[in-house]
Amino acid sequence: FEVEFASGDRLTAISELGGGSSSYSGFEIRAINGVPTRKVVAELLKLVHGDTHVFRTALLARRWWHYYRVVYGAPKSHHLQLRGSRGEKLDLHITASSNKPDMLADEAEFDRLFSVDFDRKGAAVLKIDSFSWSDKSEFLRFTEKAFEEIREKQVRELVIDISANEGGDDEMWIEG
Repeated sequence: FEVEFASGDRLTAISELGGGSSSYSGFEIRAINGVPTRKVVAELLKLVHGDTHVFRTALLARRWWHYYRVVYGAPKSHHLQLRGSRGEKLDLHITASSNKPDMLADEAEFDRLFSVDFDRKGAAVLKIDSFSWSDKSEFLRFTEKAFEEIREKQVRELVIDISANEGGDDEMWIEG
């Protein structure tokens, strides 16, 4: 599953791995292969960098597939204990997925990493989800065009969203 942390440290399924819809979307994952999720989360959070707990949990959710595999291996199937929003409890045996996680799909497509959006109130959001891209000139053309549009539209407020940016090459942001 793609996961998120809802209401604190409750690990919740949001979709199939790779973003496909799931009938278990919104279900809290209570245990994985007999290990309480709280214990799994606590162990994995020790490996995640970041200044705040909120940042570390967001990073862990985005890379859950990776951290879980590093610590617990990659079994061919999983036994999950789930709880729905109405309190229903499910025991689920699922085969491990070979789908590409959303994060890896995002990193492969320029438009999923970089964008500029404008609202009707004169504000713009420039999303830069990475300072690493194989074609530096493509990134520089994008930023040049984005700032031309920002000037043309006489944007009064600019938000540069780097909340999903995990770093990269200094030359990308210095020249961009």
